[in-house]
Amino acid sequence: MDPRIAEILDRIDAAPSAAPRVVATDADGTLWTGDAGDTLFQLFAAEDGWSDAARTIVASEARRWLGPGTGGTTSALATRLLEAYFAGAISVDAICSIEARASGGRSHESLEDWCRRAAEVVARSVRAPVRELLHELKRRGFAIHVVTASLGLVVEWTLRAADLPFDRVTGANLFIDDTRVSCDLRGPVPIQDAKSAALRAAGDWPPTLGMGDGGWDAAFLQGSQVALLVHPREALVQAMGGHPNAATWR
Repeated sequence: MDPRIAEILDRIDAAPSAAPRVVATDADGTLWTGDAGDTLFQLFAAEDGWSDAARTIVASEARRWLGPGTGGTTSALATRLLEAYFAGAISVDAICSIEARASGGRSHESLEDWCRRAAEVVARSVRAPVRELLHELKRRGFAIHVVTASLGLVVEWTLRAADLPFDRVTGANLFIDDTRVSCDLRGPVPIQDAKSAALRAAGDWPPTLGMGDGGWDAAFLQGSQVALLVHPREALVQAMGGHPNAATWR
């Protein structure tokens, strides 16, 4: 066994037994190096796979974030929105909302197929030690709750493709009416405090182990008995400086 995994297991064994036997984890950047939501959005752009409703959303969001006179094809606008996000001009919760809503307006079967294809790409970047840790914790009876700002459906497909165990996924989810997927979010994008709220609503609070990589994970990681920072961004390292039982994998 990887000694880093053994260390985390020792920390968990020393945690108070009254804590729910729950692992709460972020997805993108934590379980794999890629980003499932970005990859799905880029796949739509590469193949012009937008629904009519999605075209309207992308055009509206481009005018909002890039300027009122912004024009071009839906795929070109989507690419420019992602570029603006990578440059820090669009917040992570905003881009995740755009990506999720722009995946709707189609049949459930169609969206499942697009998510499956995106998942096959992202799963290639799975973090093998994280996968080994999750399998061991699942074997020990822990429930695994993935809280992600990406579209929940594409994350579920990626978890399966990457052979990662999970019990629940809370993501940016859309309303589904019979077999049709709308472009409307069912609730807030699970990020920052919304991740903690999702865990509480599921009865998974406080988690014994929390795992994340970005500053937007700090809220639920602070409430975890053991916190594992996986290739963390500097904002998360700083935010978690006072946690009494945090480990870092780089």
